[in-house]
Order: sequence, then structure tokens, then C-alpha cells
Amino acid sequence: MKKLAIFLFLFLFFLPVVKADVITKSPSSTRTIVSGWNYPTRAYTSDNSRTYSSTNDAEQEYAGYGFNIPSGATIEKVEVGAEWYTTSASDETFYVKVLKGGSWYTYTLPDQTSESLYWKDVTGSGWTPEQVNNIKTRIRLYKSSEGGCYANNTYFVAQLNLTEEQARLKNQELLKLRNWTFLNPEQILDLLSSTDIWLLAWNDRERSFFLAKVRGVDVHEGNWTLYDIWSGEVNVSFRLQGRTYTITWKSHT
Repeated sequence: MKKLAIFLFLFLFFLPVVKADVITKSPSSTRTIVSGWNYPTRAYTSDNSRTYSSTNDAEQEYAGYGFNIPSGATIEKVEVGAEWYTTSASDETFYVKVLKGGSWYTYTLPDQTSESLYWKDVTGSGWTPEQVNNIKTRIRLYKSSEGGCYANNTYFVAQLNLTEEQARLKNQELLKLRNWTFLNPEQILDLLSSTDIWLLAWNDRERSFFLAKVRGVDVHEGNWTLYDIWSGEVNVSFRLQGRTYTITWKSHT
């Protein structure tokens, strides 16, 4: 069982002339994404009153942090903090999601068997004052004994710091991108608004690449979540030295 005591943000930022300030805020509103977190408003403050859950994939959203950072400020660092502990570290994982500029980013927090405050750096490529002022967070519990994970040989999808706009590029343009990073099917579904997008995928068991679409998640009983990944035959054309070439990606079996 995950028990969350407090959900906070720490921001360090510089104003044009003034010295650096540190601002810590707590949420003031919440809504349920996937039911399972009991008494979610208890996560507003750090005290002995806690929200708790033992439900796989339970997800709760928090907002109303009340930031009003002026447009001229420079954000130096953004961290999300939480106090929590788990009663079953071997089969439970605690995730934090952060809303930045319209996109959700997922972070895994370490297991803790005793309650303590942990800060996760989510600065990434940087934040604007507007993004900070409109920030939201979510907490999510995964229990492997009830499903909610992907097997070790599941396909991993590669993209370059994938944004929704980049995901809508044509296949030929996607193949030109560099500095690929691997994302699991769950991250892809969180990131994309459409499941009808071709992605370059990797099968870790067979050690090979192929093109596929992450269609969704199967609901079932068992130790794993099954992701629906469809791959068909795709023709990718490109020009080289004035000639047009076509590569055919066959169905993966």
C-alpha cells in the first residue's frame, strides 16, 4: 500500500535584478483520474493525515498551486517533493506526473519503507513562468501483483524527445531525427493524442527494429499489462543523389 503524506513543488528562480528566490507551494484542488486513492485532499499538507491506495493504476490529479511568477523571471530549477512510504516495496511502484506546457511527463520515485521527504528534479530542458503558473501534478500507483506493467520483451518505441507535434511528422521525416531515446508503450500512450501514428519500435527479445503503432492497453487478470501493438507493411521513400529509393518494412512476426 502506498501512503502519500504531502505533495509539494520547489522552484528556484532569478528575477532580473533581485537575488534568487525559493518558493514552495502545495496544491489546493484535486480530481480523480482513475479511482483508488482514498481521502485525496489529505495530500494537501504535511501532517499525520494521509491519502492511501492499494488499487493498481489509481491516479489522482492535483492543481491550484497558486504560483504567480512574473514573466521576466528566469526559472533555474523545478522539483516535485513527496512524503510517502510503501508496505510492499517488491510489487509496488509510485509514479509522479507533471504537466508542462500541455504535455504530461512521468517520473518514477524510489521505494521507501519509512516515510520521508523526497525531491525529484523535473527541470529538464527548462520552464517558463507561464508553465510554472499553470502547473498540475498527478500521482499513480502500480501494483505488479494485479497487473499494470509490461513484460521485459515488450516492444520499446524510440523517439527524439518526442512532442505531439513531432509525432505527427511523416515517416520519412521521423527517420531523419537523431539522438533517439527509448520510451515504453505506457509513456507513448500518455504522450500521444492519437494511436494511429507510425513509430520506430524495438523488440528486446529478438533484438530487431520495426515500425509499429501502439493501439492501447488490454484489461485482463495477470502479472502484466498487455499492450496492443500493431505492425503492418509500410513503404518508406527517400531521395539520394537524385534517385528515389523505397524501403519496405514487412509485418513483424
